[in-house]
Amino acid sequence: MSAFTPYVSEQLKAYVYLLIDPRDGEVFYVGKGNGNRVFAHAQDALGDEEAASDKLDRIREIHGAGQQVEHQLLRFGLTDRTAFEVEAAAIQLLGMDELTNKVEGHHVWRRGRMTTDVAISLFDAP
Repeated sequence: MSAFTPYVSEQLKAYVYLLIDPRDGEVFYVGKGNGNRVFAHAQDALGDEEAASDKLDRIREIHGAGQQVEHQLLRFGLTDRTAFEVEAAAIQLLGMDELTNKVEGHHVWRRGRMTTDVAISLFDAP
């Protein structure tokens, strides 16, 4: 398993990461992390075979095919607040139907993707 050194973790600060299936290059999970969070999902999938979720099942399928999940950083050097915003935007852009995420992200109901007509009616109301 991969891991960041304490120095690397300190330099990265809060980050947004992608889990990618190497079999088809598809992003299947978007997350926000600090430290070694990006690597924790694969450890969870291997460490607790009873735990079930679409994300963990996908990781087990990848490992069963003799491959490893690809980890990418989308943005780093962020505050936690900014990382949550980036995570939510990435999830909404990629679409919940394409991801194994269970939630869309923080504050999407308040500041997330919407049509311009909805924005006008929301903010230009009498």
